[in-house]
Amino acid sequence: MIWLNGEFLDSDTIISANDRGLLLGEAVFETILAKNSTPTQWPAHMERLWRACALFGFATVYNPAELYADAEELLNQNTPTENRAVIRITVTGGDGGRGLVPAAPAAPNWLMQATPAPTPPAHVRLRLSEVFQPAGQDLSPVKSTNYAAHILARRAAIASGADDAVLVNQHGRVTGTTTGNIFVLRNGALITPTADEGALPGITRARILALSQIEEWPITTGQVTRETLTQASALVMCNAVMGVVPASLPPKDMSESENIAKKISAALTARE
Repeated sequence: MIWLNGEFLDSDTIISANDRGLLLGEAVFETILAKNSTPTQWPAHMERLWRACALFGFATVYNPAELYADAEELLNQNTPTENRAVIRITVTGGDGGRGLVPAAPAAPNWLMQATPAPTPPAHVRLRLSEVFQPAGQDLSPVKSTNYAAHILARRAAIASGADDAVLVNQHGRVTGTTTGNIFVLRNGALITPTADEGALPGITRARILALSQIEEWPITTGQVTRETLTQASALVMCNAVMGVVPASLPPKDMSESENIAKKISAALTARE
């Protein structure tokens, strides 16, 4: 069961071959964790989705409250026994066919899917990627389906025996991982790359930054160089679905990552 343009449908193969998301990657999306059939952090996800639609010029014909009600219904129809599920909302350029700009305006397609959420990893082994995620692009603040860099970097990481890859921008500075944001413990502070460096302004990232400090560690944004990464004493990753997980950059032992990830997770849970 999927939700497409306001209707619940049994088929998941109904997207048109002329859809501009399929042909040109002209699409944006949000992935939202649901607990016990209830979507979490909904306003923050909708705010980012609306920004993405405005960037691409997609008409927002629904409102967040309508989408929330439909998301709950979709969860009830697809995952009635799951404690954790994922709602994905994808908005595409619609059935405009070929050409960078359609000859006539095309109404966007709004698609919503619900699937069981994957089990969060206990630990993520990272690999420093050579794939660039350029800073200063308009796409940095939103989630678009242009994931070529992420796919290539993730494949190379897995082939090398790692779990995920750290992406860098054209200046050689860290932006994040292929699946989320990264926090680096360096010189007594937890630092995450800034949005103008190419980092996605993630929902969980924002919640962690709002903590300001975890015990003796201040939490802030800043430039994270390759050297900063390799000299870090701990790394944690985060996204809306997996939450906060410890990470490392082999061969360096980063045992403190486990402790920090647990403390951040507990602090976020206390604020829910």
